[in-house]
Amino acid sequence: MFKMKRKKSKSLRPGRRFALLWHRPAQARKRAGVASRSTYWKKWRRNRARSIRYARQQMAPYGLFLMAAGVSLMLMLLWASGIFDIARERFDDATAHFLADHGLGINQVSVSGRKFTDKAELYEALNVRPGNSLFHFDIVSARQRIEQLDWVDQASVTRLWPDSIHISLVERLPIAIWQLDGELKLVDRTGQVISSEHLTAFGNLPHVVGVGAAEAASDYLQLMSRHPFINSRVRAAIRVGARRWNLRLDSGVDVKLPDQGEHEALRLMTQLEEQHRLLARDILEIDLRVPDRLFLKLRSDKIVQMKSPGVET
Repeated sequence: MFKMKRKKSKSLRPGRRFALLWHRPAQARKRAGVASRSTYWKKWRRNRARSIRYARQQMAPYGLFLMAAGVSLMLMLLWASGIFDIARERFDDATAHFLADHGLGINQVSVSGRKFTDKAELYEALNVRPGNSLFHFDIVSARQRIEQLDWVDQASVTRLWPDSIHISLVERLPIAIWQLDGELKLVDRTGQVISSEHLTAFGNLPHVVGVGAAEAASDYLQLMSRHPFINSRVRAAIRVGARRWNLRLDSGVDVKLPDQGEHEALRLMTQLEEQHRLLARDILEIDLRVPDRLFLKLRSDKIVQMKSPGVET
């Protein structure tokens, strides 16, 4: 068999290899330079895009904060300028006119429970005009204003579609006529003044006089309800020192009650009246301030001390 001999290739020296590379055609060398520059700029653009993305990711929270702060500042400036209120008023006016034109305006107001409340003051507190929008009418504010009136204890305001409002009142109940410095006023169970008008309509109420009498009137009425005979003879109850009462009877007799134990004192007076007809005597004053006894001051300036069951002079 014949063996083919392999032709050995001549190896190039380093210098020869560089020489061959250098002696490549100029167009080939130019393409190699363009390729290297193109690769550099691609890497530069890729790195730059990566840096921009990273910077954006780092700055995103700050950007949102600055944007929110800017929007808030702008809204605050608009609010301070009153532009929102103006826009709302114009919108409400336009809506009210539209609703009124389509049958939803206020054309009627009805009231129940009113007896002494002034009608003009009531409608002023309601603050509504014919043709106002029933839809936009604020019934809560209207109720609060009405309950500020002197005679009103409770109030309710209701829309009655399509064009009416109903007011229901619970008026305050006077329990006494209070006199202070010559002025007469009606007071309720809490001692609050109701009015100085309509006094003749409540002429049968108890008459209390003096500083602190209005606040103590409710307790006084409870006390006298347990002693109907004496209560029927009382024309006025005078508060003394904001702690006790003097009773002025229809006969002109003054009854001095103690600051404590008023019930026991009045019970003693009732017992002695039943036994000795005290009020038929010619007396000016009955003093009940000492427990278990009373002192009668006669018109002759004589003082009589009495206690149950006997009489001492």
